Amino acid sequence: MSAENEERYITAKQAARMLGVHPVTLYRWAKEGKIRFIKTPSGRLRYPLSEIERLKSSFGGNRNVVLYARVSDEELVRRGLLDRQVRVLKDHAEQRGYNVVEVIKDVSLMGKKNLVKIINLAITGRIGKILVVGLDRLFPVFPEVFKDIFSSFGVEVEIVEFNDPDMALEKKIGLIDLITEYLRKIKI
Repeated sequence: MSAENEERYITAKQAARMLGVHPVTLYRWAKEGKIRFIKTPSGRLRYPLSEIERLKSSFGGNRNVVLYARVSDEELVRRGLLDRQVRVLKDHAEQRGYNVVEVIKDVSLMGKKNLVKIINLAITGRIGKILVVGLDRLFPVFPEVFKDIFSSFGVEVEIVEFNDPDMALEKKIGLIDLITEYLRKIKI
């Protein structure tokens, strides 16, 4: 076989990055027969570049989503509100055939690390949507600004219906407290 006819194989990490999925998702697809692969002598999986291109064209970036869930304090985490949000978001994504790239959870306010992660996914075109149960989950202060920022990257913020009695228990934090907490969290 000539060099130009040889298939190029890439690592799971490279393939996952190109597809905007977690390497574990790629491994699961391989086990389910959704993607071709070869095994190296050391047992590692390698994926044909042509297969990655085929998959990329089949679901496109707008089908890739980030699930973002947030609660205001640890008590609501203990009550299960954070996990219930994630479950509702996952069900919504599955019903619509979305590909979940990342599940991000925060307590109190969105952390700097998570904000940077979501922005990087948006800038690189690896996601087309952010799923949240309320726009205030994304950022409680001026959430429309964040929605507009992500929109400028071609990423839609999709609100998923979520009726939960514990949402009424969300702490009422004043604007000054929110800003102070956020600045503390991002260490400014």
